[in-house]
Amino acid sequence: WPRITQDVAQIIELGRVFLNPDTKWSAGWLVHESLPKTTTSYIGVVIQEWAFNLFSPSNFGSRLSALVGALVAASAVFGWLWSRKTPEWLALVLALVFLLDPIFNESYRQGRVDSWAFAVCIAACWVLRASLNPHELQKSPGLHLVFAGALSGVAYFVWPTTLALMPLVLLELHYVLVSVWRQHQEHKFVQVFKSLLLFSAGGVAAVIVCLIPVLADWESHISSLA
Repeated sequence: WPRITQDVAQIIELGRVFLNPDTKWSAGWLVHESLPKTTTSYIGVVIQEWAFNLFSPSNFGSRLSALVGALVAASAVFGWLWSRKTPEWLALVLALVFLLDPIFNESYRQGRVDSWAFAVCIAACWVLRASLNPHELQKSPGLHLVFAGALSGVAYFVWPTTLALMPLVLLELHYVLVSVWRQHQEHKFVQVFKSLLLFSAGGVAAVIVCLIPVLADWESHISSLA
């Protein structure tokens, strides 16, 4: 990408501020509060700050990180489609189409963090789908549900873009619950509730853990959200 965009600069700056909350300056300064602007979606910006520092003052690191995230996301698309019984050649083609989609391509080439956000959400879809084939993947559907819930809980803390993909995750969860309902002849409601509880437990646990760093500096986060 030939130029540095404002979005990328702000993402890296948000990462620097999150890692240095006592900083006395910032490109995103809250004038009335006399505080640097920060974000609750801190995982993605911290990744980009670390990547930037590896190659500083060049911006190569942040772009390389975003590209790796895009490759992980495209790989997750392939795995998710494959687990849905899509022919392997077609799953590969669709994964490549996703990777080369002009809007997504522009995003990760300039160093935005959306690629990592997509990777987390699509991975959650993949794990949910894998829970329907427990004999093929480690024979542990319960752990799959907990892990998928954890990925869903972490997603927002990577970058808010994940909110746009949450309906897709919930749709996969719906398919899982329908499958559980059909597979059990007795105690259907109990089994469905158990599956939903496992997914929710993973999500709540992940959110609680991710909120710990935010609560440590909650005043600046509230001001930034406002």
